[in-house]
Amino acid sequence: MDTELGADVLKRRIDESTDRRTAEARRRLWVTRGRPNRRIACLVLCAGALGSCGSETPPNPVKDAFAQGGAVREAEAAVAFRFAPEQGVGIQLYRLPNLARVDWDFEGAGAATIRTVGFAGDEDLVYALTSAAELVTLDLTTGRTRVIDTSVVHATLGPTGTPYLVRADGTIGRVSRRSVIEWSTRAEPLPSAIWAGARNRIVALASTEEGDRWLMSLADGRPTVMQRIPQGQISVASWGDVAVVSTDSGLAVFDPADTAGAQFRRLRPAPGPVAVSPAAHHIYTVDVEGELLVYDRFELRRLRSLRMPGTATDLRGDPLGRLLLIRAAGEETIWVVDTVRWELVATLEGSWDTDLPIVTPDGTVLARQRDDVVAVVGEPYAVSDRVDGGAGDLWLAAAWDPRRPMLQVMQDSVPEPAPGGGAFFVQVSSTRNNAWAEDFAQNLRRAGMAASVLTPQDVDDLYRVVLGPFPTREAAEVVSRQLGLPSWITRRDTTSGIP
Repeated sequence: MDTELGADVLKRRIDESTDRRTAEARRRLWVTRGRPNRRIACLVLCAGALGSCGSETPPNPVKDAFAQGGAVREAEAAVAFRFAPEQGVGIQLYRLPNLARVDWDFEGAGAATIRTVGFAGDEDLVYALTSAAELVTLDLTTGRTRVIDTSVVHATLGPTGTPYLVRADGTIGRVSRRSVIEWSTRAEPLPSAIWAGARNRIVALASTEEGDRWLMSLADGRPTVMQRIPQGQISVASWGDVAVVSTDSGLAVFDPADTAGAQFRRLRPAPGPVAVSPAAHHIYTVDVEGELLVYDRFELRRLRSLRMPGTATDLRGDPLGRLLLIRAAGEETIWVVDTVRWELVATLEGSWDTDLPIVTPDGTVLARQRDDVVAVVGEPYAVSDRVDGGAGDLWLAAAWDPRRPMLQVMQDSVPEPAPGGGAFFVQVSSTRNNAWAEDFAQNLRRAGMAASVLTPQDVDDLYRVVLGPFPTREAAEVVSRQLGLPSWITRRDTTSGIP
């Protein structure tokens, strides 16, 4: 190694700082009789997810209301979004696995996209960065785009769907309800890459003019944790709790939030590209001789190996841990490894970039082949369809149902209420909290529904969130039956307008 953090230096640091009893307890918690303790692993992951959801994800009253009435939507379908790198070209949507174009025009001329950020499933929002350094969001419920912030150089989505951004001046923000919440903590020096972790933390990689590399753990109002790390390819776990660096002499493993958590495994031959499994319990690497290796993250013990047809330059894991994509060195070839069966299941033609190839939520592999983008469906991992000329655009896959709300179509066919007299409404909620009622109605309107709030008529009345008005009870009942959540018909005198 050319840096100060050689194998011997790292080993001395580890021997001096690691509490081996704690490491052994963590290992026993994770591993039982030589095999991963899946029940405990799931509990740990679920507990982390629940804790993060409570602190990061804002409530969604629309989804809460629909959940009360049973399953309105069917199982989510996998789709792919196509973003153009030039100004004025709209966003396009495709169903998977056959890349069937969905005839849905998103509002807005379309900004020049330079990078996709991710899909926040709880809010049905897609985030992207434009050439004007803008963080923009696409609301999948309404089809509208909106600029969230400017001067943004980095943006990422946390494991629970919360977006974070870093501006050119090092200031940091967290996005909540389409508004940016400023952090008091700054990113100094300005990072070259960021990853979002659990508990409102950001992991960042930065370099100094002297050539040193620093791994930083950032949190609002807390001191920044900085660790000097060696040169080499880096991979950060999806929850931000593990960072692995492939050095010229082995694997260096860091806990970004704990400077005393470093580990090192010397390898001969030297490792090449590296990736961390979604559960962060396995580390994958392909050594310089073309051997795919998997190591236990806690003990750095070698678990399995698989001979590849050649050497590799990149690894990309499936977010659900099913497949591993490997970029062959010196050619536009992608190897697909099934991590459960532990075998090479396909060799595909395809180039490699920041967005493609990827494994989509339904297991389809999206890849660039010359000027086109293809969908590869397994098994036998054959091309099911292609988008001609799609290779020049940016792609993002998500688990989402692209159908517009059925209620919007029904509302378009409902006749206008007769002027004067009473009108009928479909009531979907009632509360004594006016702010909550107005927020609920606003979210319903964004979903294409004619929602409003009826104010109380007396001291014992409530704020009522309603759809309508409708000219007849029958018209209101049609909508109520199709709505799929608890609702009832109410009548209000509209001679003086809707309160």
